[in-house]
Amino acid sequence: MEIKSRGYDRDTRRWYYGGYFKHQIKEICPVQFSDETAADKEPKYEHYIVFDGFADWNMAKPIKLATVDSKSVGVYIGRKDAKGREIYSGDIIKLGELLGAVAYRKESAEFVVILSDETVAHDAAFEYGEIVGNTYENIDLLA
Repeated sequence: MEIKSRGYDRDTRRWYYGGYFKHQIKEICPVQFSDETAADKEPKYEHYIVFDGFADWNMAKPIKLATVDSKSVGVYIGRKDAKGREIYSGDIIKLGELLGAVAYRKESAEFVVILSDETVAHDAAFEYGEIVGNTYENIDLLA
């Protein structure tokens, strides 16, 4: 399976596809000073999709990356829908008359479609379903 992710850049208003990178931008000091709050002790992160610039033949090439909204990041699940489009976690899939969101279930270590009637569709659902949106831009489809 190909390992890749996607994320939405609010500034450019577009999706980027590639490798996901989460960068901690603020190192936390273990000593708490009197004027600091608990929020000051929370680590701060930036989220990136690296989409180009990998070196080949040992020749340097600049890395291209986009800062993305962490809520938009989804991973490629290694499956395609009925129209041949790659499915990512967070996609909204239409199965017949039902809609559902693609999600990862830790307890069963698998990607599933959680349908609007709260049932769970497993493996076969992906190849018969059709992507109609995603939970980042089209959450109203699931209402």
